[in-house]
Amino acid sequence: MIYAFGPTPNGYPVSGLVADAAGNLYGTTYGNGRACPYSCGDVFELKPSTKGGFKYKVLHTFTEGNGDGIYPQGTLALDADGNLYRTTTSGGDGTACLYGCGTVYELSPTAAGTWNETILYSFKGGNDGAAPESGVILDNAGNLYGVTNGGGAGAPDPVGVGTVFELNPVAGGWDESILHAFVYDSGDGQSPWGLTFDASGNLWGVTAFGGNLTACLFSGCGTVYELIAQENWKENIVYDFLYGDDGYQPVGTLVFDSAGNAYGTAWLGGGASDDGIVFEMIPSADGTWTEQILHAFSGSPDGARPFSGLTLDQAGNLYGTTEGGGATCGCGTVFEMSPASGGGWTESIVHNFQVTTSDGRFPMGNVILGSRGQLYGTTNLGGQKRAGTVYEILP
Repeated sequence: MIYAFGPTPNGYPVSGLVADAAGNLYGTTYGNGRACPYSCGDVFELKPSTKGGFKYKVLHTFTEGNGDGIYPQGTLALDADGNLYRTTTSGGDGTACLYGCGTVYELSPTAAGTWNETILYSFKGGNDGAAPESGVILDNAGNLYGVTNGGGAGAPDPVGVGTVFELNPVAGGWDESILHAFVYDSGDGQSPWGLTFDASGNLWGVTAFGGNLTACLFSGCGTVYELIAQENWKENIVYDFLYGDDGYQPVGTLVFDSAGNAYGTAWLGGGASDDGIVFEMIPSADGTWTEQILHAFSGSPDGARPFSGLTLDQAGNLYGTTEGGGATCGCGTVFEMSPASGGGWTESIVHNFQVTTSDGRFPMGNVILGSRGQLYGTTNLGGQKRAGTVYEILP
């Protein structure tokens, strides 16, 4: 553990970290209280100290009621100039949602060592998106892409079941375009999470629900989908999850290897334990894809319920977290998936979180790799003040 959050209102991170070239770590805390009686969340920096350890600094504190976002969540994006981009689940100036429909914001460093926040876009709900919970990603031209968990032209559902959006920088601001609005009760996905690019510039993601509506009590078990860049972002449903031994409710971001295979996690499913899976999507020459289950979690002593995506190292190993399970208190794990020499994959538990003041509990975000192969991540609870931690695991 390199930092323990708390006391209230400082704490409760639900997302992972991003690192810059100097080894500084950036992340967010979710805050607490639905209407922000204490905190709407922070953006923080952990800077390596020359004396060892890290120095913690709050870069921005979100506030309710002034057009600012509240409750930051999802992937932080870092551009070449050191600016940070992310979404907030609520807040902004949209009035269709009780606490605002969410925002995309930018934090920019200044020469004085402070950071300035700019709200790039406030979601409006309705045909526009609402509740962006997965952050944003950047392309080489500086455009931002992300998903909203609700909103969009999702008839016959009047609330909408989510969108994929693009933000383009223009003179004096940013323009939003809806690349895809998911359609309720149609075989399309519902409630999208996370985005990533493949080598051809297509966008890939998962939806927690939708797809084959005969599964998962007719709500659909979720999908893997792509939006094809060269076909005006035409959607292709790559895979429908099927419940049972298959996974369901995928909520993490996909990652691609150099051969074009995609890897991800599903929060639930995988057999009798229903504790989630790690899966691979393998492309065929005819353009179809085949799902292969690499690992089904079993709770204890294995992990349970992987809530975030995976990280791939240069040797082809995958790393991730489970928010529950493990060999001790059911407080979650960090795990590694390694390709076996004879084929298949081997799972090993890198760390079991425990109920001690020196450890965190319930990791909900992904891990990132440091320059020396170390792993960094966050836990939602635990630590000396029980408000979550930032941890480092050395190789």
